[in-house]
This record gives sequence, C-alpha cells and structure tokens, in this order.
Amino acid sequence: MRNTDIGPVQQRDTALALIFLLLLVWFFTGETFLLHVLMGFTLFAMLFPKLLTVPARLWFALAYYLSQVSSRMIFGLIYVVLVLPVGLVRRMLGKDSLRLKAYGKGNGSAFIVREHRYTAQDMETLF
Repeated sequence: MRNTDIGPVQQRDTALALIFLLLLVWFFTGETFLLHVLMGFTLFAMLFPKLLTVPARLWFALAYYLSQVSSRMIFGLIYVVLVLPVGLVRRMLGKDSLRLKAYGKGNGSAFIVREHRYTAQDMETLF
C-alpha cells in the first residue's frame, strides 16, 4: 500500500466493508448468531474506531494489490481480444498505416506531408 496514513475515514470505510460482509454471510446462511455478532461489531466500530487501524491497513493493502493484478488482467484481456486480432487482420490485408515498408527502403521520412489550408467550409462539414 502506497499511503500508510489510516485516518477516521479509512477506519469507517473498513468497518462498513466488514459489516457488509457480515450482512452477506448472515443473509445467505440465516444464522441468528451472526446477527448478534453483526450488531456487536457495529457497536464496537462505533465506540472504538481507533482499534480498526490495523484491519484498515490490511484491508487497504489488499485492495491495492488486487487493483494492481485486476487492472493488468483486464488490459491484457482487452489487448488479446481486441487489439491483437485487428492488427493481425490488418497485416493479412496488407495495410501499412505507419508506412514502415516505405521507411525501411530509405525514402526519407515516413511522415505524410499534409499541406492543407483550412477554410470556413472545413468547420461546417466536419465529417
């Protein structure tokens, strides 16, 4: 976790997350004992929020590391599902948007010179 400052806001958020988790467990199991634990923990979190500093550190560290892993997985999946197939199809069709073949033959720059003078008509018909 990058920021190790745990204040009242982080303590409250940790308490709310733990209360929500306990509520979910109670909802799916229906155990009345869990309802008593839930009420006791809620009272504890309201009376002694400072004691939630260590669980808050653990909670936010877990959230940080999960965000690191999940974002890389999501972007990797987007690359494999969208970008890679489009690139392969364009290569099979012979497209060369970057003009790498022309640049490799020593024709100078791969940039396309666009000498266009913009007029009012260009702003009226953008597409």
